[in-house]
Formats: sequence, structure tokens, C-alpha cells
Amino acid sequence: MTNKRWIHVLDSDYLGRVKLEDDPDGWDSQRINIARSKIFFGLFRTQTSVLRFKGDGREYVRNVYEVKGTEHVINIGIYEYNDTTKRYELYYPGIIDLSTYSNDEDLFVDVDVNDSSFSRKVRSRDDVKVNLSRIKSIDGITLPENNKVTVNLHQRELLSTGEFLLNEATSTVESESGLDEGNNWEGFTLPISLQSSNSEIDNLSSQTVIALYAVGGAFWDPAGEESIVLFTGTVKGTLSKVNTGSTQPINVSFLLRVYDDNTLTTVDFDSPISNATFEIPDGQTDVTFTFTINKQFGGVPPAVNIGANAVISLIAQNTNVLGSGNDAFICEFTQIDFTVAQNLQFKDGGPAQGYLMHEAFERVVQVITDKEDSFKSDYLGRIDIDYEVNGAGAFETLHSALQIRRIPGTDPSLTLKDLFTSLNAQNNLGLGIEFNEVGQPFLRLEEKGHFFSGEVILTVHSVSEFGKDFSRDWAYSSIKVGYEKSATEELNGLEEYNNKFNFDTIIGTFKNELDLVSKIRWDGYGIEKMRRLSFDTNPNEDTKEDNDIFGVVVLEDGVDQSGKKKYKSAKDEAYDIVENIFSPGTAYNLDKTPGRMLRANGGVIRPGLEKYLDDEITLGFAEQKENLKSRKTGESAITENEPIDVKTLDTGFWIPEIYKFKSALTRERFKIIQRKSNGIIKFSTTTKENTTKYNYGWILDINSESDDELADWTLLRVNTSSPQVTLIDPEGDDPDIIIPPIDPSPLFGAFEGAFPFVFVNGDETFNRLLEDGSNRLTEDGNNRILEDG
Repeated sequence: MTNKRWIHVLDSDYLGRVKLEDDPDGWDSQRINIARSKIFFGLFRTQTSVLRFKGDGREYVRNVYEVKGTEHVINIGIYEYNDTTKRYELYYPGIIDLSTYSNDEDLFVDVDVNDSSFSRKVRSRDDVKVNLSRIKSIDGITLPENNKVTVNLHQRELLSTGEFLLNEATSTVESESGLDEGNNWEGFTLPISLQSSNSEIDNLSSQTVIALYAVGGAFWDPAGEESIVLFTGTVKGTLSKVNTGSTQPINVSFLLRVYDDNTLTTVDFDSPISNATFEIPDGQTDVTFTFTINKQFGGVPPAVNIGANAVISLIAQNTNVLGSGNDAFICEFTQIDFTVAQNLQFKDGGPAQGYLMHEAFERVVQVITDKEDSFKSDYLGRIDIDYEVNGAGAFETLHSALQIRRIPGTDPSLTLKDLFTSLNAQNNLGLGIEFNEVGQPFLRLEEKGHFFSGEVILTVHSVSEFGKDFSRDWAYSSIKVGYEKSATEELNGLEEYNNKFNFDTIIGTFKNELDLVSKIRWDGYGIEKMRRLSFDTNPNEDTKEDNDIFGVVVLEDGVDQSGKKKYKSAKDEAYDIVENIFSPGTAYNLDKTPGRMLRANGGVIRPGLEKYLDDEITLGFAEQKENLKSRKTGESAITENEPIDVKTLDTGFWIPEIYKFKSALTRERFKIIQRKSNGIIKFSTTTKENTTKYNYGWILDINSESDDELADWTLLRVNTSSPQVTLIDPEGDDPDIIIPPIDPSPLFGAFEGAFPFVFVNGDETFNRLLEDGSNRLTEDGNNRILEDG
């Protein structure tokens, strides 16, 4: 009894799973490409073969093609007999591309066989939008319901301002005006005009108030909104007696008067301004005056609250008892700079539903790969979902704008590419395919260092056609960092610090911009706008932001009565300095500022600047607020627009140089790369015996046309002196040291579920192929091919 070296198995929904008697030709001439994604930074494998099926294989493929057409899936599994384990182990699974079907005089059928479906689906579907509540994958696999969380979003205080200046056309006011009306001594409004170009308060105005005898200002709160109103400014001028012969002193006080509405018929109260009473004494005809205003209405007592429709005016009033007219005066104003600042108060609009980042990423991956157990991330992981610790990105949530508005049934939709690039821009991450203990593939998201491991996995000697080139792709002349969209036209939009920045480096001989711009929004004023436009108060209002997706840094906030975890949006709890912005105590997402994003990616930026460490990275421009200063407790302070000393950035993983050479991609080497694709390739241009110098590189691309030809290798040079890289080299620098034997376990990374992995983690229950006439796989036995029965 002898075991065959190779067996081939076809499987389809139409004809089932069959072991072929007639082996196809061409399977051992695979075109293999292993490439590092320029988007995700992990390695992705592509294998393609052209197979020629004869006999029973030809009949199987032809029947499926004729009856089911080009879109029906035929899986093929190629097994190799392992003399050591005495088992058949899956060497390669693939998918037959029936659109390449060719039938040559009915003697044989030629078709292309493509790589595994998991990798192919990730590459071809990374721009497919996925709704995070979706429970069916693209190919119809039923997924469990995705868990939402509820986040209590805090109020981001809004400050609107109106600026007033002296109305020079009416800068001189006589108190005698309108004396016959009998109420002139109620005072007159100061002659000020609203500067419309600088005003953010729609319901503040300046107008002619005839009853108050002057062109003056009337300002009031927007109806129905609670607010805190702060009046600040400087007033200067001269008081003169009308009757220069009068000996009666004249006293004039300036005050803020509150009316209950804009009819100006009922005075609620007068509020004097400190140090703003002036006297023209007996024997003097005029006096100059100046005073400042700093008065608040509303807020925490003892501040005075005012009604929602109240009108507030700046008044000058003679405090003398009315007499013969000798107390009349003229007020000539020379300067009025006056600002009304209105802090709009708004009760929390209620909690918003959303998705923690791990659940968001997992659902997108599940949908596009048609596989439930398809995502892992220590970076996003949490203890409550069976990770050992809470990852650095564990407590961040995603919300659609409509979820923040609390409109039902409005979960966010986004692509894998947009989700990853947004998180990578903030946190310097990578995404790649890895394999579990039984060879099942999954996508892994981790910090970038995970995908640039310091472990030497393979040593290659006697490479040919060696070359080394500087690579512009891995060095950067400028950095675009921040957010594609943020609050701009909204109230306080120019105060938004989470906007888009451009920085420049010393490099000027070539142009290569590093794009660290997130499509997901993290701006607090945008969140606040959506929060205030809740479904309760604005059920029918559409906004241009309704299709946007927002991220929120959250904190755990105990549990509810049912024991479910609660969350709240983070403010400045982790910071001991937050300056140069309005209302630091209600800030959102301070961890996600452009300055922090850039520094998080320091290990990517610095490699191209390693020879220019005395230079700085300087701000080119910022779209909105640029001078936020913040210091996270225990860290150094960051001012967003300050120049960045290159030496303060993390040392890079790589040197921006590319190694190119030719060498065989044997099956043994391919297996090693499959198991530890993130590791280092160590190589030399001479034989092992004659080698005195090695080079170290990470795989960028390996391209092999067939087993008979040398493969093209392209590697990114490792910065072996970087503290970011812990070099683990079993050989050290001595080529005479013997490298430990390769782990004899089966080829991880080849099994996706269409075919059994014949040896499963030491379990003594194996899948078996029997030659009993049935040509079918069974689920028991000793996993051997028994020839001749």
C-alpha cells in the first residue's frame, strides 16, 4: 500500500465535494505575489495558477460551467502527503475562475485558479459601505446582532458675540431732547451701531429708539433660549452743561436697563455699572469721563437672571432731581467699544446611541468577508469582550449625525478603507491578514509596530541583481493632518481645534505629502450642533451634516439597573492644561487634536528627516483654530501651531531605502513567510560560508512567476539602530551559527473553511479521504489515502 504524494479535491454547491482521480496539470506553476498594502501596511498574498483539467476533473468543471455559468463557485484544495506526520495536509486552496473557461476539443479544460476568497474579498470590497446594524453579510451569511451602547453626550458651550462701535453720526446727545414728553429723565441709549460683519448673534440689533431720545442699541436674547450674557467694553467722552451759567452740579450715571420685552414699555430693573457715575461740579462747565463695562446676566447666582425675551440697553441717566432745566447737559462720546457675549445654555439633549470602535470594525469586516470570526485587535479590545486588557483605543465610539440627533433607525455606514485610514491617521495603525491555530484567516488591527516586527524569520544567501535605491514613497515633504470636515459655518466654528492642518518639512527636492486626514469627524462644535437639533425639537429639519459620522472619546460611567455598562463623553478630565479656547471644561476629543495625530505618527515621519534633526516641522496653515494649548497629565504640553523639533518624534522603524534582488521563493520559504509575514528578511549577496555582511528588510513585494524562475524581492530597509525595533536574530551577526529548525506544523494561512485542515491542533479526530468508490470526504478515520481499497 503506497500513499500518493498529491491529491486534488473539487467542491461546489452544485456537485458537492469530490477527490479527483485524474490530477490536473499546472498546479505546481503558481504565480505568487506577496505585497505590503500601501493603504493598510499589512501583507496581502495573491496566488494564481492556470490549471488544465482532464478526465473526471474536466467533466466536473465543464458540468458546472454549462449548467450554472461563470459566477458559480468551484473551490479547489490541493493536499500534500507529509512523510513525517503521515498525514495529508492542505497545501493550497483556491477558487476556480469560470470566466476564464476554455474547452480544447473536449480533451481538457483550462481555467485560472485564484487565491483564497478571504484575501480577495478584503481587497475587492474595502470600499463597500457597510451599515453597522447589518446582520447579513454580502454573500448572505447571517451575523449576530451588533451591540450598541448609549453615550451621554455633554453640552459643548456655545458663545455668540456682537460688536458695537460708536455711531459717529449721533455721537453728541442733548438731554433736553423730547423734554415735553415728560419722560426724558428716564435717560437715553448710547449712540452705538452693531457691526454686522462681526456679529454672530442674529437677535442682537441696534435701532432708533425714539422714546429714549437717541440712536442707540437694543440687544436681547434669542426667544426661548436660556443664556448667560456678558457685556464688556470701554466708553469715553465729555459731559458739558447746557446752561453754562448754572451753579447746579450735574450727576450722570451709566447703567444697563432690562425691559421685559421689545416693546420697551416695562422696565424690569436697572443695573448700575461700577465706577460709571460722573459729576460736573459747581463752577465747572464740563468734565471728561471714561469707564469700563464687565457685567454678566444669568448663570450661577448671585448673577441676575433675565427673561428669554428681555431687551437690554445701555443707558445714560441724570441722577439729579428734575428741576428748571439748569440740569440739562450734553454728552459727546469720543469712543465706544462694546461687546455682547452670549453663552447659549442648552440642557443635555439626552443620550445618543452608537458603537464602540471594536464592534464597528468587526461588523464591517464580517460583512465584507462573509465570516463571523474574522477580526481581532488588542488595540481596540476590551476586557468585557474577552481580551486580557483594555486596549489604547478601547473607549471610542462612532455615531451617525442622525443618531446624535436621536432620530430612530439611523446607524452609521462606512467602508473598511475609510474606517481604517481615519483611525490610522490618529493612532499610527496597521491592518493585515493573520491566521489562527487551525489556519483560519482573520484581519488584525494593531499599532504599526506589530506589522514591522523585529524578528528575523528568514535568511537568504547569494541573492543576485542586488540594488539599493532611495525611496520617495517612504519620506515626506509635507504632512496634511486632521479632519476632512469640521464645524465651520456653525456658531463658534472658527473656535474648532479639531480641523485640518498642513505642516512642511525641510525636504524640498521632491514632493510627497503624508495624508493623515480622517473622514470621520471628531469636532465638538459639530457634535453640539447635532445634539441641539434633536428629533424631539426638530423632527423635520434636514442638515448638510446628516450623512456625517462622528467619533467620541468616552469614559465608563458605571452600569444601569440591568447591569449594562454606561458611557459618557470625555471632557478635560485627563488634562491639567487646556488653554486658548472657549470653555475648556466642555471640550470634546482632546486626545484627537491634529498636533497629537502628527506626533503619534512620528515614527512614520522621522525616517525621511533623520539627517535633518536640527530642523523643524512648521505649520503652513490651519483651516480654523490653531493655537490650542493642552497638556495631558504626566506628558509634555502641546501647542497645536508650534514648530515641531524633529528630534522629539519617535525614531522610525525604517530607513527610506529599498532593497531589490532576485532569489528563489521555495515552498519552505513561502511557508515561513505565511506564518510570520511581519518579520524581517535577512540576506546577503554571497554564500553562507563567505558572508561578512547582512542586510535587513521588511517585505514590500515578492513576485514569483513560477517555481522554475527566480522571484523578484523588494524590501524596505530596517533601521536596526532604532529603539522602535527590537531585533531578534537567531543567527546574530555570525553566519556560522545554525538557525533553529522551522516549526514543522502545517502551513497556516492556507485554510479558509472550504476544505478541512487535516491535522487540527493535536486532536485525534481527523478528516479522511477514502478510496471506497464514494470519492467523498468523511469526518473520521486516520487521515490517509488507502490505495486499491
